[in-house]
Amino acid sequence: HRLQMATTESAPAQVQKLVPSGFNGSDFQTLRFRYHSGIKNKQYNKIAKCLVDVRSVPGHWIQHDENDAHRPIKSICKDANKRIESAMAPLMAYHYAGTWEAWNFRVDFREKRKREVYDQLAFNKSQNQIDHIRPWLREFVDTMGYHLAAELLKGAGQVPPKPNVTWMPGGFENTTL
Repeated sequence: HRLQMATTESAPAQVQKLVPSGFNGSDFQTLRFRYHSGIKNKQYNKIAKCLVDVRSVPGHWIQHDENDAHRPIKSICKDANKRIESAMAPLMAYHYAGTWEAWNFRVDFREKRKREVYDQLAFNKSQNQIDHIRPWLREFVDTMGYHLAAELLKGAGQVPPKPNVTWMPGGFENTTL
């Protein structure tokens, strides 16, 4: 199941709640953006994602369609609109748009990275909060130790300058170099 998280940010005190000393909760989308569209909201959650164990299927079964990454094996995944509308789905993929800078950084040849599309994702300011994912950072630091966790998470939440790339038939061309 896919769950779209809103671009509405939580209050700073809420973002920092349960965050280990030495870390900034605002660096992590999973702590900063807690509102979501609701599990059954088809308008925002769109179509489901699929998981394929590529070791168990012949490579020629997988179609490389840049317009439809949701159904890599169309002979099996026939219904483009199929979705599990339940919190009991075996896997829930949370989609975080994050800040405008983070969302706009990604190059998308479909031209869906426009401000008006981003602003539509600020759909919820008071309902449908998810907090069960929040302890992940503390558990990560406890497991790895503070110094290793800090090193592994160095740069988290920082958005580099957007690359200057152009979509060309057959792929992208980086014009930054």
